Amino acid sequence: MKHYRRSFSEETRLFSLKAIRIQCLDAEGNEIKGANGTGFIVVNGDARHLYTCWHLVTGFGFRHIKVGLNHITRSFLRVFVRANDGRGTVSGGEIPFDIPLFSDQDNKIPQWEQSPIVLPHPTINAVNIAVPHSLDVVRIQLPSEIPLTSMQVIFADDFQEIERPISICEELFIVGYPYGYSALPETPSPIVLPRSVASDATFNRDLFSIIDRPCAPGMSGSPVFSNRKGRACLVGVYSGLIYPDFRIDQNAPHTALGTVEDLYFHLRGQLSFVSAAVSGVRP
Repeated sequence: MKHYRRSFSEETRLFSLKAIRIQCLDAEGNEIKGANGTGFIVVNGDARHLYTCWHLVTGFGFRHIKVGLNHITRSFLRVFVRANDGRGTVSGGEIPFDIPLFSDQDNKIPQWEQSPIVLPHPTINAVNIAVPHSLDVVRIQLPSEIPLTSMQVIFADDFQEIERPISICEELFIVGYPYGYSALPETPSPIVLPRSVASDATFNRDLFSIIDRPCAPGMSGSPVFSNRKGRACLVGVYSGLIYPDFRIDQNAPHTALGTVEDLYFHLRGQLSFVSAAVSGVRP
């Protein structure tokens, strides 16, 4: 797979190829209603990883964790990859692949990796899943049989050009599938939403930034790009929304702000991901 370096204007034309539509499935392979999102693929040498949100693969809220009685375990991710001819040319149509989230039939050994800094949560820890303190992000290694071209992936070689975290007033571009919607019904065509950084004050404590507006459900896990020195650089992952008026229990939609997990330390190799299993994560 050849790695081509492109300018920002050239890369924006390829944004529609960088996002992967995701549907969560239960243990029987049935679609879980409302459990859809977005992801993206990072290539580092021979390794290929799908990135998306922790709350999408677990079904648990991240910053306000609630465990309901009717919780359905998400056993598989169905990822929809845009069809290609295997020689670098992307065509119309999509090919679904089911990725197991656990390596055993009892759903006790999670396959994904996440931040090594964790919080204790007896209920979730009891099913052998660690709860990250920061970064609502996971990555899952992809099998080699999924056909991909260089235009559909993001190369880790580019991460050294990310010289700083996301900063206030920076313009961002979020690429994903709101409610699973594709602009073209037969060809994966994600939506690109411009957003601005409203606050970076939360970065030093929790590794996320606040943006001026949220995105729709289904955008969780979307890659977030910024123009850095004329290059379209991956800088984060869209993860959801917060309500500034939560202290008065209003949660008025017009007050909502969005959240972007800042991948600066991870992409620079300073925060390695580890197994999501409780036994594989250091508290």
